Amino acid sequence: MGSGYGMATFQPGTCIKYANYAYLMLVGGSSFQTSGGPIVFTSQDDNFYGERLPNSTGNPTPMASPALSIYYTGQNHYVSNARFRWSRGGVSMSEAQGVIVADVVQNSRFEYSSVGINEYLPSGSLTLSGVTSMLVTTPLYVASGWCTGSVTTDYGVASNAPVNRKELDNDAPAGDPNKNSQSECSFVVVDSSRIVAAFFDTHLSEYGLGGLSDFTGITSPRSTGWSVSANGGTSFDDQGAVLPLPTTQTQGDAGDPVMARDVGNGRIYLLMNPSREQNHAAAFRLWVSTDNGQSFSLINTNIPSTANHADKPMIAVNNFPSSPNYHSVYVVGTVNLGGFTFAAMITCSSNGGTTWNAGTVLSGNYANGADICIRPNGTVYVFWFAKGPPHYLQYNWLVPGGSWQQVPVTLTAHSGRAALYSANDNGSGNPKRSNSAGSDDYFVSNAFPRVAVNSVQDRIYVVYPDLPSTSPGNDHGDIFIQEGVPAGDGSLSWSGEVKVNRDNTATDQWNPAITVNPAGTELFVGYYRRQDDSATNALIKAYGAKARLDNGSAGASFVLTNATFDAAPISTNGFEPLFAGTLPPDWYRFDPVWPQAGMYLDASASFCNSPGVLGNDTDLYVHFMADDYTWASSDGFYFYYAWCDRSEPFGSPKDANVRLSKVKQ
Repeated sequence: MGSGYGMATFQPGTCIKYANYAYLMLVGGSSFQTSGGPIVFTSQDDNFYGERLPNSTGNPTPMASPALSIYYTGQNHYVSNARFRWSRGGVSMSEAQGVIVADVVQNSRFEYSSVGINEYLPSGSLTLSGVTSMLVTTPLYVASGWCTGSVTTDYGVASNAPVNRKELDNDAPAGDPNKNSQSECSFVVVDSSRIVAAFFDTHLSEYGLGGLSDFTGITSPRSTGWSVSANGGTSFDDQGAVLPLPTTQTQGDAGDPVMARDVGNGRIYLLMNPSREQNHAAAFRLWVSTDNGQSFSLINTNIPSTANHADKPMIAVNNFPSSPNYHSVYVVGTVNLGGFTFAAMITCSSNGGTTWNAGTVLSGNYANGADICIRPNGTVYVFWFAKGPPHYLQYNWLVPGGSWQQVPVTLTAHSGRAALYSANDNGSGNPKRSNSAGSDDYFVSNAFPRVAVNSVQDRIYVVYPDLPSTSPGNDHGDIFIQEGVPAGDGSLSWSGEVKVNRDNTATDQWNPAITVNPAGTELFVGYYRRQDDSATNALIKAYGAKARLDNGSAGASFVLTNATFDAAPISTNGFEPLFAGTLPPDWYRFDPVWPQAGMYLDASASFCNSPGVLGNDTDLYVHFMADDYTWASSDGFYFYYAWCDRSEPFGSPKDANVRLSKVKQ
């Protein structure tokens, strides 16, 4: 029956898109090219591959049924170098009783589908080789016949390694099983082998995050640790506290470590909050490494010198040799201008971080969570969260040789609405412990913007979390992204918001980080997500979403609006939120941060002066999870993403550690 129907040849790079319940049936022979770009079978709404169809929603769901039906051909078929996406069924192989065939599926992948391969070969066989799947409900269904080989689950995560050594949490003399939290990891990728990371580490010393008081028995707290990988992120060597250990009250730190690297000269910058002693909680403190992260030196303890009570730092280096401010280092953060007036302030160093200018106040009202990006021509942009309510996202910019834009510009957060939906403090979605938790059993997140530059296409991308609406129900957060196209004066026109987590569930997403690969062809957003626990909206996983930026729309004003975000889990195990507040029994020993000497957490994880006795600071950090950001970077081959993973047991309760993953592009 088969040979008379000719041969269907699938060329490398072919992309076939399907309407709902459409299918492609083969009743003759087939030829799949084994090299070149993959042969893609996908939904009409999938813009990750091929051209964007005129009616594409960009939000694909399983369509084909099946994508490829090999139906009673009486011939052997070799499906190779193929990718089946967003289908009810990927490949269906059917043959009559008594007809002997030996079909093969090799070097192929199935994604976001209900069924991958459906085999009905009563007298035949199927051989699988190099076949992988991602988010497929039933990767292989054998109704009849013989099958050798298997389908391997592969989410594209090349490595997933702990950054800190959790066994150090319990080491004497510094160790304490009740003080074992690591979070807020930043890092720089030096080359394909070397990664240098820093993270908030509560087990290093006594800590009083906002007390603004001196510390009993110690000169100053050290709350940042660092770690180095020499094998491309497969494993890390925890270096302990960043040296020198404090000998004065201007050498300690209060976490929030952020890093940047000067690609031209190799200098690595590590910026931290000042420690919180009375009269010493001034400006940021800067360490520099000139040996690719083998050691760090404290070179400035007061950046900028005019700041007071600085918080939420961010740092960036101009790595574009053709721009006039090449090698310049920029630091931005929230500073107290007096009383309760907090603003975003930026300062610059042109001599490797040794000295800094007095700083420029950018915002006109309370600002927090600022981030910096630099275009290839040297124009510097700063984005921040402007507190109301209503809350807004605002930005300012500096063209080389010019001055900062005089009036901050507001980014329209949602179509027809300039403000964020969330009216909570810092734009938090206030995610609950689970859907069944009480209304006061929530942890605080934020709506701080994170930014990245596509230096090839000269675009700016801003990602931010927010509620899905003013009446979100059980959904306490989604991730939104916008693309900015610059004009000659540095001003930006915007694409409007695109939702990254197109999960079609009422679950929570928060803490995004963003990076664009050096080729400017692919964008990555990492974030926390609860989609895998849609029933209770409790368990958390780290997720990564990728979007292609070169999918046939390079001539369009906005590339992002034509993109599809491919999202997949990065962390292996889901974990519960661990935060101060109303906690179940046995969890009160977990310290998201811990207070200074003589203070404890009571059975409800509230601060108290001694076990069981409430003190004056009872509600200081209720709902606090000490995890304000995640971090992303990229090179020519991988995306890198760091987050706080709370899935590993460490006695009782569970332990919070930092992990870093390497994700294939």
